[in-house]
Amino acid sequence: MDKEKLLRTNFLIYSMEYDEVERRFNKSLNEEDVLLYLRDTFEFHMKNTPYWMERRCDLDEIFNGTFEDVLSNIFKNLTIDPQLLRHSWNSFLPKGYRGRVRFYQSSGTTGHRKIVPWDERYLDFLLPYLKRGLDSLYGLDRLYKDHAPRALLHGPYGWYQEEMSRLVWAYGGILYFIGTETDGLKEVLEKEPKKAFERLDPL
Repeated sequence: MDKEKLLRTNFLIYSMEYDEVERRFNKSLNEEDVLLYLRDTFEFHMKNTPYWMERRCDLDEIFNGTFEDVLSNIFKNLTIDPQLLRHSWNSFLPKGYRGRVRFYQSSGTTGHRKIVPWDERYLDFLLPYLKRGLDSLYGLDRLYKDHAPRALLHGPYGWYQEEMSRLVWAYGGILYFIGTETDGLKEVLEKEPKKAFERLDPL
């Protein structure tokens, strides 16, 4: 995939033309394509998004090494203060952004709940790839070809509920979702497993 196509695709993503993005990426990408795409995405934000324009990053240092090294560098070097993201969220929107922002809370399983903004249509873009991955790994499309799934699921309301609901619906299924308090659940599970399971009592 040449640089011009990547630049064009990146523009399409941040102008929220997801249908066009999906058409262009409707195939498996190799590691080289993924790294080029990620690099181009970061370059786009360094030039167009107020927070990253001010902060700047050494992309040559981040995109150095193996595929796994680069992913590790991204997670180590591009962390953001959750309070800043909550109170100055508009500084994370690229210039010319024309989408609709929705706010979700994180589950809080590993720490304090965080308020995170997402583009309204991002789930429309994410779900086909999530479903394709599950079909490839576990053959769910074949498993549910002749009968629809009936799923029972617990977890936090918000993004997780919406994502899992759409996934089950994609297989023509029915989801019974039980909202569960997940604040600090990981720590409780590690120290007092019995108490953690008591939280899941509705199941």
